[in-house]
Amino acid sequence: MTSIHTNASAFTALRTLRSVGAALDGVQSQTATGLRVATASDNAAYWSISTTMRSDNRALGSVLDGLGMTAAIADTTYVALDSIGKQLSDFMSRLVAAKEPGVDATKVQAELDQIKAGIRSAVDSASFNGVSWLNTDLPDVKDRSRNYQEVVWSAGRTGAGDFQLQTSQVVVGALSALNKSGGGLLQADGRNLGTIGGIRPYSYVDDTTGLEVPYPTNYNVGTAARKSFNFAGPLKFLTASDQLSFDLVLDSDNHADVPAPWQNGTPQHIVIDRATVDAALPSAGGVINNNLDFTAVLNKALAGKGASADFPIWYSVGPDPTAYYLTTNQDRSSGLTGSYLSLSGLSSTVGHGGLSAFSAYGTRGSSMTLPFTKFEDYKDDNLPSGVSVSFDFHVNQEPAKHYSFDRAYVNSVLNKSDGTIETPDEMVTLLQSLLTPDWPHVIIAKDSSGNVQLSSDPNYDRLSGSGTGIGFYNISVSNEPLPTLDLDKVDIVKNPSMINGYINYVDIVSKNVTEATTTLGAFQKSISIQSDFVSRLRDTITKGIGRLVDADMTMASTRQKALQTQQQLAQQGLQIANAQSANLMSLFR
Repeated sequence: MTSIHTNASAFTALRTLRSVGAALDGVQSQTATGLRVATASDNAAYWSISTTMRSDNRALGSVLDGLGMTAAIADTTYVALDSIGKQLSDFMSRLVAAKEPGVDATKVQAELDQIKAGIRSAVDSASFNGVSWLNTDLPDVKDRSRNYQEVVWSAGRTGAGDFQLQTSQVVVGALSALNKSGGGLLQADGRNLGTIGGIRPYSYVDDTTGLEVPYPTNYNVGTAARKSFNFAGPLKFLTASDQLSFDLVLDSDNHADVPAPWQNGTPQHIVIDRATVDAALPSAGGVINNNLDFTAVLNKALAGKGASADFPIWYSVGPDPTAYYLTTNQDRSSGLTGSYLSLSGLSSTVGHGGLSAFSAYGTRGSSMTLPFTKFEDYKDDNLPSGVSVSFDFHVNQEPAKHYSFDRAYVNSVLNKSDGTIETPDEMVTLLQSLLTPDWPHVIIAKDSSGNVQLSSDPNYDRLSGSGTGIGFYNISVSNEPLPTLDLDKVDIVKNPSMINGYINYVDIVSKNVTEATTTLGAFQKSISIQSDFVSRLRDTITKGIGRLVDADMTMASTRQKALQTQQQLAQQGLQIANAQSANLMSLFR
């Protein structure tokens, strides 16, 4: 119906025009900004995600800048280390040349001083933006927990959505050439463990080599019962009735060494006659002229007795025509544990040949004393758990077992944090923790002098004499040999006898500088890889954000043209609807 109050067609056309206008505004915003989601009202979820990721991407941009700064410092350090390595090679060649006859040490030292100045210049110049990894001021250059520098490495979000900055560590202590408190690559290393609490007998700096000289073995061994004589003769066994006889007792226990019950040893009665002499010396005509002849006859008499393998043996002493001695064999086939010899009941028709009555005990070698000196198991860049000490240990003829400990182990056993062994009691605790599980019958205790005593319990190990022993072998410390000099102090004019020491020292320093350069080169590679990763990650995040919020410009452009056409048609429709009202009004004119 037609009404003068309501123009339904105009209302319809107006609604269509408004709808098309709103859609056209949205499409025009996309074509103007390039964004499908420009505000939270467009798509709250996508807008929130894109806003957060844009923030993270800007943070990654800062990370990339930080990696560039770290790379610049690393590059500067590498150039300096490489220069130092080459100059050390020149330094070494000058030292070797100084050993040649007729070389003027003063001139060589002048060249060495110039090289030292060049090395110092390289160290001082290895700074970027005021940061130097070669010239440092570290309280403990070998303390990994304090000698590193953190560098920005990456950034991201945890599973809980929290932003997290990731860092990496540059162990500056491993690169430091000159450290204010010492210990740099070109300085002496003061982390000397000395005797390791007595485990090794000594450790000192050899003036001729310039190196710390540790002694790798520390042991005690037992000695067999023995008695020396001087031959007196000749002894002439001319008739069948000529004889020399005596009694021996072998390998009874020493009451002072082991508790009761004691073994009384093996008695043997020895008779030497013309037949014995002829068997030992077929062409001697029964005459014993010297110690060699006499020991041959004595051993023949023992063998003729069919004695056990533990029976004694006679030895002559070198070219001396008189000296000889008797010692027990002790291969333990007789089951006896002692080391003892006695000679008695001496009787002869031809003379004694220097023999005389005696009794002698061997020694029990399964006991040793460690003169205790306090020491510290130091921190170490190369080993996070600290300097490692290793050794083999065995008792008597049993197979040796291998042991090791480091700073972390010391702290764990002694409930400490500083890696120190300060008292004999602490040393006892440390050794017990290592040895007792494998050697339960080795007694480890502090003695009255404040030293550490290790001994095999005589209730379980009653052996004495040769074949008994206790000790440490293949003692090794991970940070040795130590450089014990400073490069600046090398002076072949003042210390001409130290040239060999200087050469060895520079060789160690060169190896350490090479190792530092290698470590830094690996770090440079890591920076390059990480920079490439962060750069690609930023690109990937940017693409991901685009997938969420970017507009499809082809579709938006086509859509815009369509909506503009719809808008024009809606406007024409509205005009037609309004024209109908004008026609109606004309009926009443």
